[in-house]
Amino acid sequence: MKHLPVTAMRSNGADYVRTYHHVSVDSDVTMQQVLTPTFWAHHTAALRIGDLIDVLSDNLDVQLRVVEKGVGYVRVRPRLAWVAEEAKSATPEDKPVGELPDNYQAKRGPGGRWRVFMVEPYLEIKGGIATEAEAVAVAQEHAAKAIAA
Repeated sequence: MKHLPVTAMRSNGADYVRTYHHVSVDSDVTMQQVLTPTFWAHHTAALRIGDLIDVLSDNLDVQLRVVEKGVGYVRVRPRLAWVAEEAKSATPEDKPVGELPDNYQAKRGPGGRWRVFMVEPYLEIKGGIATEAEAVAVAQEHAAKAIAA
């Protein structure tokens, strides 16, 4: 039988090896979004491999462990998770999303909110949009106004 070597636990305690983070998110943030590596893109400098993150909202209570990180992404693994039943049944990402007009981009910004940009000239049309479908609708509405002129 294999045993843990005697010297394996003689390093610093766990409080020196990992950090415990807590973050509150909007109730429209899904488990799928939290597990997406780019969701954490703005926090790569603050997170280290082995850190724990508690994510809390009205519909979500999950503890994550950081398992990998790189430029612009942090890969996490769920340890403990509770997701509200109504949040499990609602899957806004599964709804078909219309196409963006030419010369428009929709990007996910801080906090998981969407932003709509014109590509040439590079201008932000609107930010703080909750879903990708709404962002596409904003781009289509703007394109209709811009082309009609």
